[in-house]
This record gives sequence, structure tokens and C-alpha cells, in this order.
Amino acid sequence: MIIQSVLGGADLPVTENSSHHHIQFQRDQSTVWQCLLRLVRCIIDFAIYRHDAGTMRNGLLILRSISAPGWDDGPMQMKQIEGIGIASVRKLAGAGIITIEMLDEVEPHKIETTLKKAPPFGRKLQDTLKGFPKLRVSLSLLGRLVSIFAELMLHDC
Repeated sequence: MIIQSVLGGADLPVTENSSHHHIQFQRDQSTVWQCLLRLVRCIIDFAIYRHDAGTMRNGLLILRSISAPGWDDGPMQMKQIEGIGIASVRKLAGAGIITIEMLDEVEPHKIETTLKKAPPFGRKLQDTLKGFPKLRVSLSLLGRLVSIFAELMLHDC
């Protein structure tokens, strides 16, 4: 529950007696995070050893989410951007902007309107995003190319 609450951006309730609970939550989160990082790295290493690409891919996605902290395919990944907190993420998601890529492509004035910020906030935010690494890779295989490659490999053996 701690992992999901952090990666999902859940807010803890605020009451007059909640400060003790918030401190305890932070301690528990720190302990869980240390164990979680070691566990996920172990899973990735084991997947590499077993040549299990699916498990390795999922482990790396989880590791990226933990590092963000926010699910890699969810709006909370935008918390990595300086000046964007949970409230801003919720406003952007409500406007249909749910990824860093979408935020980079939208008009600066829509960012300013959505977040109720004065210009040139949107432009500066997008300038910041130019420095973010683009980590998406896509591949497509054509059946004919794969079969030709396989035939070449068989002839070379």
C-alpha cells in the first residue's frame, strides 16, 4: 500500500493529530524503498541471467517508476519536472495532459491557463523539458525480413 500510495500520488488525510502519522509514514516509506530497490535490482539481475526479456523489461519499468517516483505510464511522472507538484499534475491530467511527452507538445498558453500561471511559465516549462531524455524506443519486425535473416543464419552455421 505504501508503494502504490507514493507512485499513485495519494494524499494522506490531514487532521489535527495526523503529524505523528505523517512522520511514521515517511519512516516506513524509507524502509520499504530501500528494500524495494534491492529486490527489483535482484529480479532484473536474475532475469538477465535467465535470458528472460519480459521479466527484465517489467523490472526496468518498475525501477523507472520507483526512481520517478510515479508510475512510468501515468501522470505522476510529471512530478519530476521542477515547479510541478501533485496539485499541478492533477490539473494537467484533468485537462487531458497525462504524460511528459504530451506536456512537451501542448501549446504553452494551455499550460498557463490550466495551471493558472502567468506567461512565460508555459514556454519556460517546455524549455526545461527539452533537457529531458527521450527514453522510448519502438521496433517493428517484418515477417519476410525475419525469415530471410533466419535462412542466412542457417547457411552460415
